[in-house]
Amino acid sequence: MTAELRRGPARPVDVLAIGDTSADLFVAVPYLPGRDQKVMGRFLGTHGGGMSANFAVAAAREGAVGALASVLGDDERGRACLRELVEQGIDTTAVTTVGGANTWFCMVQLDPSGEKALTGAMTEIKVPPLEQITDQLLAKAALVAPLTDDVRWATEVAMRAKRQGCLVAVDLEAEAMGDGLGALDRLLRHTDLAFTNRPGLASAGHHSVDDAARILLRSGAAVAVVTLGADGAVCAAGGQRLRSRALPSKVVDSTGAGDAFSGAFASAYLRGAPLTDCLGRATAMSALAVGSLGARTYTAGPELDQLAARVDITANDQPESMKEEQC
Repeated sequence: MTAELRRGPARPVDVLAIGDTSADLFVAVPYLPGRDQKVMGRFLGTHGGGMSANFAVAAAREGAVGALASVLGDDERGRACLRELVEQGIDTTAVTTVGGANTWFCMVQLDPSGEKALTGAMTEIKVPPLEQITDQLLAKAALVAPLTDDVRWATEVAMRAKRQGCLVAVDLEAEAMGDGLGALDRLLRHTDLAFTNRPGLASAGHHSVDDAARILLRSGAAVAVVTLGADGAVCAAGGQRLRSRALPSKVVDSTGAGDAFSGAFASAYLRGAPLTDCLGRATAMSALAVGSLGARTYTAGPELDQLAARVDITANDQPESMKEEQC
C-alpha cells in the first residue's frame, strides 16, 4: 500500500484503543438460562477480553501497530491480562496498574451453538481517567478508538484526539445507544468510523439498518458500519452502500467477534484500503474470531487473506430499506 493512499497521519502507533481490559470466565451450559432459572455448567477457562483490548489486538493482527491505554488491578487477573497483551504484540506502555484494585471481569455462558450470555462484573476500575490520556499519548497515534460505554468520557477523548490530528473510531453498542442517536451528535461530530450492531440499533429505537447508517453519516461520521451477526454487515459512506455476507464457519464462541471486525476494519481503512477490502478483511477476521474459545485466542495470517478473498460483497449506490434487515 503506497503512502499516498494512507488515511490519517503516519505516526509511531497506528491504532490506539482507549478503554477496558477484562478477564473473561467461560462456562459451557446446555442452554442459556432465563429469569429465575438455574442451569449447571462446566468451567472452560479464563481468557483476556474487553472491547478496547480486543479492538487493539484485531487491528494488530490485520497489520497495524496496535497500542492500548487501559487500567488493571494488581490482582492475578490483571497480571494475566497484561502478560497476554504483551504476548499478543500490543504496546502496553499506557496500561496502568492500580494497587489494591480488582480487575474487572465477565462471566460468559456459552450454549452448544456458541451463542453467549455475558454478565460484566464491574469493579473499582474499568477505563483510564481523563488525566491519564495526555496530548502526548494521543499525538503518537494515527487513529484513536475510545470505549463508548460512558458517552461523555468518550466524547472528551474523541475531541482531544481530533485536536491532535487523529482519526477517531467508535463502536456504539447498546449501552451507548440507550438515549438514541441524537444524544451521540457531539461524539459523532468528532468521529471518522462509526460501528454499531443490531442490539445497538434496537436500543436506540431504530429498526432500519439503512436509516440508522444515514443518521450516523449525517451526524459527522465518514463511514458507518452496521454488523448483523450471521447476516454479515452493511457499510455506508457518502452515496456508497456495501453489503458483506458472513462466511460459513463453525461457531465455538461469539465473544469479541464484533471487536475483531471493527479493529480489522479500522486497520485496513487507516492504511488506505478500499472500503470493499476493509469490509472483506473485517468479515474474515470476525469469522476467525468465532472459531475458538475466547475473544483473542484466534490467529490471523495467510488464512486471513484467504478468507477475505472469499467474502461476498455487493454494492448498491442508492440504499433502500430491506425487510430482512429489521431489528
